[in-house]
Amino acid sequence: MRGAIAALLAIAALSFSAPAAAEEEEGLRALAVQPRHNHHWHELNLGFGVLPVNAFVKGLTVGGNYTVHFNHLFAWEIVRAFGVVASLETALNDSLTDMQLSPTPEEHPIWVATSSFVFTPFYGKLAVVNRALIFSEVFLIAGIGYGGLSNSQDVVVDAGLGARIYLGEYFSVRLDIRWEGFFAGITELTNELSIALGVSVHLG
Repeated sequence: MRGAIAALLAIAALSFSAPAAAEEEEGLRALAVQPRHNHHWHELNLGFGVLPVNAFVKGLTVGGNYTVHFNHLFAWEIVRAFGVVASLETALNDSLTDMQLSPTPEEHPIWVATSSFVFTPFYGKLAVVNRALIFSEVFLIAGIGYGGLSNSQDVVVDAGLGARIYLGEYFSVRLDIRWEGFFAGITELTNELSIALGVSVHLG
């Protein structure tokens, strides 16, 4: 009889301790995933970039954007625009010129203006020699707009990704890598890659 009572008491103790352990484990999970350190509604960005794809001409760009952040995950880049401020002819173009050959004209972007959807699923923290934390995030971008090429103006779509490192509550450094597709009609497509590095100000 005493053995049966002892067994019942042991089962009761386990039944009470299991939920407590589960709650404790759930609490540890909640502590492991911490909220993002700040959130601002408005972002203004200014940056410099390069257009590296064209085989004959590389472009150096200046541009910026204005983005409204609805929350930590979703944002609308209301307007993003850049213009080519310098065009650099490549060694291939110079070689063909030296051989008195005229390269086939290939259009290259002059300016672009787009509006895009931004999704930010990745957020992280890096410890710097256990003395400071660096907050960073990676985001995805997709949008549509209009752009000017060297000989035409066409609808353009862009898609890509970006990464951000926060310098404080109100400033961050942002890198954007985007594919730009210029549609001349339905069948003709001019591809370009834009890489831009800029500084953002976060307000509101």
